[in-house]
Amino acid sequence: MGKQGKDALSESFGVIIRTKRNRAGLTIAELAWRSDLTETYISEIENGKRNISLDIIMKLAASFEHDEPGNLLNETPNEVYEALRAPIQQRIDESKK
Repeated sequence: MGKQGKDALSESFGVIIRTKRNRAGLTIAELAWRSDLTETYISEIENGKRNISLDIIMKLAASFEHDEPGNLLNETPNEVYEALRAPIQQRIDESKK
């Protein structure tokens, strides 16, 4: 996967985390405390500036009270997918030029 693909994936994951955090009514500080991460780290995740390891996914999943890390993505609301569709498609189109 090229740099653009990794960037798009990080940005997409960030949108998912921000959306889930907002829907759960959590502040960045509360999510950081629950996941044993710093507020800065959570902010960087949400802004697509961090590559995410499986360990981080597991911490975030637990903080949202999901049993399995895969459920963190499986339960993402449709509107998040819709919000991600256009930017991802744009990057795909740009990479074909």
